[in-house]
Amino acid sequence: MAMRPRCAKSILGMEGEVHTFPADTRAASVASAESDHVQRPGTFEVKLEWHGSAVKRLLPFVADIECKVRKPFNAGTSPPLFSTNLRLVAAEAWESDVVALHPGVTKQVSEDMGMTILQLGTPAGCESRADQLAELRRSGRVAHFETQPNKVIIYLDGLRANSGPLSLPVELEARIPGRYTAPASAAYPYYHAEQRVWDALPAFYVRAAADGGGDGDDNAVAAD
Repeated sequence: MAMRPRCAKSILGMEGEVHTFPADTRAASVASAESDHVQRPGTFEVKLEWHGSAVKRLLPFVADIECKVRKPFNAGTSPPLFSTNLRLVAAEAWESDVVALHPGVTKQVSEDMGMTILQLGTPAGCESRADQLAELRRSGRVAHFETQPNKVIIYLDGLRANSGPLSLPVELEARIPGRYTAPASAAYPYYHAEQRVWDALPAFYVRAAADGGGDGDDNAVAAD
């Protein structure tokens, strides 16, 4: 009986998964190994090895490698079009509390700017309040908004020359106890997404109401 070929992967010298294929394999898909521990800059080696006496030919392969960073690098103009001071009004909240997320965006250029996008990453254990976002739209403070998992996207009609910091708190309801890190947030002109300016929140902690707190709106944190 012929030995089955095996594909072994290793990243940074650490042992990876081993996948076994039938001897007559002509095509196969192997999911990429996760390496969340890679957090420092540098050059890293990803090695793909084939083993087994039944391997009589080399199989072509495509490597698709993706990575994510906590806060992407700013690109575009120098200096950036915006400065950001993204923050939540509290580092933690009880389950069912409401906390305010402040974009803290200030335009850095002197001329008027057209439609501007705020892409706000939100902690996974929190949920944006559609009624509050709808009220921002009705009042004319935002032109449009969209919500996606862990993200609120706000469309602004424009920013005037020499306008001060943008005061636009977005309310989030703490829903699921745990410690969460939100995706990075960005501000950019609608027609120039390549000029994103990024910011990131620190970790946010939602405490379980059963542990002694959290009575809904009575515990709402003010949007200062």
